[in-house]
Amino acid sequence: MRIRGSWSAAKLTTGLMRANPNRAKRLTIFSALWQPMEGGAEKQLRQVAEALIKCGWQVSVIAGAHRGLPSREVTSSGLLVRRVMPRFGPQRSGVPVKHDLFLQELAAAPATRPSIVLGSLVSGASFAAMTYGRLLRLPTVLRLGGDDLARTRGSVIGKAQGRYLVWSADAIVVNADHLTSQLAGFKTRPGSIVRTIRNGVAGGRPISPDPASRDGMARRT
Repeated sequence: MRIRGSWSAAKLTTGLMRANPNRAKRLTIFSALWQPMEGGAEKQLRQVAEALIKCGWQVSVIAGAHRGLPSREVTSSGLLVRRVMPRFGPQRSGVPVKHDLFLQELAAAPATRPSIVLGSLVSGASFAAMTYGRLLRLPTVLRLGGDDLARTRGSVIGKAQGRYLVWSADAIVVNADHLTSQLAGFKTRPGSIVRTIRNGVAGGRPISPDPASRDGMARRT
């Protein structure tokens, strides 16, 4: 596991572009929540998605449904959002993860093969993302936040689920230094990398469309 310094969301964006310099640029994000029901993680990912779209990427989101929100919409920025599970069920995030959101989001995975798959937080959504990515042998990114890893220690199932998510990811993004230290207790994939992007950090330098940017996240070899 290679741990690098603090990143901005802009650097994550250029990193995703660098990971696929010669491929169709398609990103699929799996998340339990999405705008307007969003926290810091979802807001940050939305900013990354909108920046990638401006650089020519096709970005789609699969998220949990909420009453009053459409099951499918294309935002003004060109982001395709699909919402699954028509009821607001329990255990939308956290551990142990129940199977409802995982199965719903996995079933909604795009038929068109994406270039990169990203799962947000410890949830059924991230389980769907990592499983989908591993089945299709796609680069996978896991975005962790808050006390995600600490909560996995509360039960045997939670520990197993946490290990699966961490092991499945080619790259892991955390929002605080304590998560980086907690990752030391998990076995990561050979060559996987870890980045820190703090909540609310989406600025910094302008996002470069150059996939060879040295700020990029190199794909696992």
